[in-house]
Amino acid sequence: MKKYTYILFYKPYNVLCQFTDDSPHASERETLKKYIDIPHIYSVGRLDLDSEGLLLLTDNPRVKHRLCDPSFAHPRTYWVQVENIPSLESLKKLENGVIIKGKKPKERSPVTSKKNLYYPQEIPLFVTVRTFPPLG
Repeated sequence: MKKYTYILFYKPYNVLCQFTDDSPHASERETLKKYIDIPHIYSVGRLDLDSEGLLLLTDNPRVKHRLCDPSFAHPRTYWVQVENIPSLESLKKLENGVIIKGKKPKERSPVTSKKNLYYPQEIPLFVTVRTFPPLG
């Protein structure tokens, strides 16, 4: 039975969530290759270039498929820092779902917030996103 590798890595800001960068901006940003030197390992999902956070990497294709394929529709919760305190109206709009590619979500996503003791001008939101399989 094959033993798989699993790595939890805290991706820093301005690091591309892949091991190579063939874009014209390659010299301006880092990739995962600078931090992780293990062959045949890939990130499970991704974080945007201007995001930071915990990232799972593995060489197990079944786990990657199970966690990334929209047909499994599992929820993902993100801690989102925003400047200023959002209005209740803004939070309700977010809770009702964001329209992506002209499609409304099938269900509401919980959005919670709590006071940031370290940076009172910012408020962290906990946003849960569920990816659903594409509609026919």
